[in-house]
Amino acid sequence: MTKQRALLLIAQSLLGLGLLIGWLLVVDLGEIGRTLSQARWGLVAMASVLGFASLSLRALRWRMVLRPVARVPYLDIWLVVAASALVNFVIPLRTAEIARSLFLRQRRDVPTAASLATAVVDRVFDLAAVLLLGAAGALVMGGLRGGASGFLIGGGILLFGFAAFVGVTVWARSGQMALIDRLLPRKLGTPLRERILGIIERFLDGFAAVWRRPRELAPLFALGILATLADAAAFYVLIASLGFSAAPMLVVLGYSLYALTYLVPAAPGYVGSAEAFGSLAFVGVGLPPALAASAVVLSHAVTSILVLSLGAISLWGLGIRPASTFRSLLGQESTGSGTGPVPPEGKSSG
Repeated sequence: MTKQRALLLIAQSLLGLGLLIGWLLVVDLGEIGRTLSQARWGLVAMASVLGFASLSLRALRWRMVLRPVARVPYLDIWLVVAASALVNFVIPLRTAEIARSLFLRQRRDVPTAASLATAVVDRVFDLAAVLLLGAAGALVMGGLRGGASGFLIGGGILLFGFAAFVGVTVWARSGQMALIDRLLPRKLGTPLRERILGIIERFLDGFAAVWRRPRELAPLFALGILATLADAAAFYVLIASLGFSAAPMLVVLGYSLYALTYLVPAAPGYVGSAEAFGSLAFVGVGLPPALAASAVVLSHAVTSILVLSLGAISLWGLGIRPASTFRSLLGQESTGSGTGPVPPEGKSSG
């Protein structure tokens, strides 16, 4: 692990600690404790089932995205997705996509560069779903309060930039590779330059393969919508478990804003950022502050248990040692190969 990567982890941890302290100073802990004490555990279990369904839908979607590169059994895909969610939860440095590629290479010998491209594309469907549902929720609820619209605008800009990159990759591939060739320093030497260009070309091949199958885009997008709705429904059920009710579209809007906050770097386990940003998102759409904070705390706890337990089971199922996995991923991150501007899979996550 490089010094820069260690400093980044420390900075993110300090940011999370600062957010947590700020959140603790603002909220009424007594009221949160009283609200959480009313939780009905049958509904909390139902929310966990919805979280499991969300993860399973995302695994199915990635299997479809991956199909031009490799045909992989669904169980293997599910194990890889759950294990990578755990990695991203513990090391929130955009490691989820890299973890997917490394696990899949170990499990099925799928080329890393090509599968990494499909993992990035897969996460973009999450971003598109969150933006669409957020916009729909804002329309139904009569707009957004304060600066919450900035999250939707920022996400829209990211999606637009991604769409532009897709267009260049699919329709101007030769020019794209020529530009990369010119930008790559000659001092690297011919063998190393050719190796790097080969990796980039395989990445772009995997990336472009998805967009050359337009008939599959609608089902892929529908799976993203369903997965995000499952996450929002889990939050809705958690609110109900606390003895309160909220308009379904208000919860969809609040969850969409909450998911977009995962673009911000976070501490391991999303400690601090989940509580602070989640409370802001749901208070911003109209939930009472104590209820918003209580529901977010409960959601964070349920998500953490789900991600850690399913991730540990999946690592065992894949035959992977956690310690060596995290060392490998930190080494990959030190090369700057991380990517993916979307909520963590742990929030499936996300």
